[in-house]
Amino acid sequence: LSTDITLDDVETTSLSISTASYGGFALSGADGVNDVLNTSELKTLTLSAASYGDITVDDIVDAEELQTISVTATGESADVAIDDIGTGTNSTALASVTLSATAGGTIDTGTITTTANLSTVSVTADGANSNITSTGALVTNGGGISSLTIAATDRATVDMTGMDMTVGAGLVAATSIS
Repeated sequence: LSTDITLDDVETTSLSISTASYGGFALSGADGVNDVLNTSELKTLTLSAASYGDITVDDIVDAEELQTISVTATGESADVAIDDIGTGTNSTALASVTLSATAGGTIDTGTITTTANLSTVSVTADGANSNITSTGALVTNGGGISSLTIAATDRATVDMTGMDMTVGAGLVAATSIS
């Protein structure tokens, strides 16, 4: 696309972007960013790429009602890149963040900002050449995280060295790292 995506700011509660094998979806705005705008009522964000499928999205600007973020990259050279979520208005409702790369898929994320108590954060990579890299931050601004899971299995990698995790006044109740 040659512009940002502008959603209906009242009616749109779910955004799902999927690519089939060898498909691609990339936003490239005239201002050099790839924003999804008018997202204040968005409750669910799902990005899913299959083998040799690519998805590139820059910012989800207003995330105040966002409850669920699900990003999957399944298969060789399935690549999903999403930059910052909540750059305009933080989510006050975010409950679940799931990032899953398998069978050679890769995911690259930026900053996720919320003021909610997250129920689950799951970052898992499985299989050779599967990789998740987070270069932003996970900021809960006063909320906590009930369950945090980070796993890399069967020659996969999860690289969170560039990520800051700031859990505001809350705490991380349960952590599993493998």
